[in-house]
Amino acid sequence: MGEVPIPFGKGPLPNVLPRDIGPTLQLKFSRDKMLMQIATKDRIDRYRPDWHFLCRWWVNGKPFVPERVDPTPQMEGGALITPNEEKDLQIEMTIPAKVLKAKSGDLVELQLLHCPSGWLPVKNPQTTEIGGQTGYPRLSNKVSFKLP
Repeated sequence: MGEVPIPFGKGPLPNVLPRDIGPTLQLKFSRDKMLMQIATKDRIDRYRPDWHFLCRWWVNGKPFVPERVDPTPQMEGGALITPNEEKDLQIEMTIPAKVLKAKSGDLVELQLLHCPSGWLPVKNPQTTEIGGQTGYPRLSNKVSFKLP
């Protein structure tokens, strides 16, 4: 038996952002080294991770919403392109507690949204385009650590 087709204009809209954790994307965090490790079973673009990952933060169980800045800050410098055979991506993090409005000993949680096609801030008019690998966003698991 095949699927019953849904008439045009009926039924729920498709989900653009995932609600569930992606089974092929795992986030690990080493507090000692302040090193984030992204393990995946799929190919992941290592060129400019700031263009392909968004972070969601919590401090002591409460969502942290950063202040809006314009323009959106971007990494400076060159890019490192690594062979696709490597499955894990490691990113060293510098997390100033004051940026998260946190203090030493606070519990911090982090979750990533991997956007294979990249992401852009919403602006009107949109003056930038982004291209590259296509695919739907994937949500990582959540990691937690205490600030030193």
